[in-house]
Order: sequence, then C-alpha cells, then structure tokens
Amino acid sequence: MWVPVALSSGLEPGGVMRAVIGDTDVVVWRTSSGRANAWNNRCPHRGMRLSFGFVRGDRLACLYHGWQYGEDAVCRYIPAHPDLEPPESIAATAYQVAERDGLIWVSLAESDAPDFPTYGPTYSAAPVRSLAIDADVDAVRAALDGAAFPISEDWTPGTGTVVTVASDEAMIVLEGRAEGRTRTLVAALQPLPDDATMLHLMIDGDPSDGDPGAALKKRLSRWSERLRWFLENPDTPSTSWAPARAQAPSRTQATGG
Repeated sequence: MWVPVALSSGLEPGGVMRAVIGDTDVVVWRTSSGRANAWNNRCPHRGMRLSFGFVRGDRLACLYHGWQYGEDAVCRYIPAHPDLEPPESIAATAYQVAERDGLIWVSLAESDAPDFPTYGPTYSAAPVRSLAIDADVDAVRAALDGAAFPISEDWTPGTGTVVTVASDEAMIVLEGRAEGRTRTLVAALQPLPDDATMLHLMIDGDPSDGDPGAALKKRLSRWSERLRWFLENPDTPSTSWAPARAQAPSRTQATGG
C-alpha cells in the first residue's frame, strides 16, 4: 500500500524529514540533485534516528558518528576509518518511494507496484500545507466530504457550491465554484499512530486566472486550522463557521462505532 507522506515542495534538495507509516518510523530525504529516498529511520550502527542526519551530495550521514549511506542504503564511508571500505552488509532498510502530482509516496512492501489515484489530464495542484490532526482518517475524510473551502482570497463562507469528485483511502478531491471561479482542492490523507492523521493539502489553479497565489493559500491554511479545531473539539459548541456543517462529526459518528 502506497501512503502519501509529504508534499514534494516540503522536502527541498538536501532535506531530511521523518514520517510514520503505521508502526514504522521512516526517514525521507533528498539528494542534493533532488532524488527522494525513504528508509527505515534507524542507523545500522547504533540505532540513531537517521532523520537527525544530514545530506552530503548523494549520501545521507548519521548525526551520531557520521556514517554515510548511499542511495542504495549501503554504508559507503566511516569517518573514524576513512580508508576502510565498509562491507555491503552494513545497510539501512530501504523502502519504495515515488513522486507524483506534488506528493511523495512511500510503500513498505518490496513488490507493491505504484498505483496512484489520477483525476484527469489537467490535474496540476499547488501546495498549500501539511498539518497533523488529532482525529482518525475516517473522521477527517467525513469532515472534508463536500466541505465548503475558500475558492478565492476574498471568499465568504457559505457562498458557492462544492462537490466531492473523488474519494479513496488515501485522498479526497473537492471541486468548488464561486464568483465565476472554479478550484479543485486535493487532500491527501496519511494515517498516524494513536488515531491521528497528517493532512497534505493542495489547490488546483483556475485556468482562467492561473496560479492560486499566496493570498488564497494563506486563507486555505487558516481554513485548514479551523477544520482541525472542529475535528479535535467535536462536542464544543461554536457559532463560528465550520468547514462543512455547523459541527464536524465526532470520531464515533464517523467510524460508526
């Protein structure tokens, strides 16, 4: 199973980040030339988290003792023994990684062929942000289903129409129309431990006016924080606007428990 772990824009060349897939701790990093890699987040030497490490060209170095691992996850250099050629057996556990439509996907299974959702040849979304929500994937998906989202920087809650055009295990896609504009909101869902979710948001540009722009992205970022508030406080009354309804569903309601 392929899991969206980050926005592509969130991991720059030479960048290192931590991700969690189920119970597996993962390090995701880019070479200086821009290739993404994903490994088990544990240095084979002393067990230090490799996500604390740093990139040197096409290698990831552990912060603890500086051991360097190539893109094949095999140790290639030990600073304390610079003339030693490390044995091939010293290697991190590598996972499959792929990028598509602005997202970094990781699969822990060796034979899991890439099979990502597609939503038409015109799909080209700009990144908004990623944020962690203390609610499970089912609750987040239920709150997003048909949710009214900002279509322009001066959008007023309650205006326009929104329909869910696609929804699957890893992603939900909304199409909103208001004030003569059409936008597509792409929400990738990454399950986290303890029934939490990492939400990765992107917004598709309206062909009539191009890139969504910084102002709309800022508005969407604030909207997503409000979405999180409703999901994390399902039983708290509020007179403010909710992303979809007066109140987001509770975790029990969303899961049918």
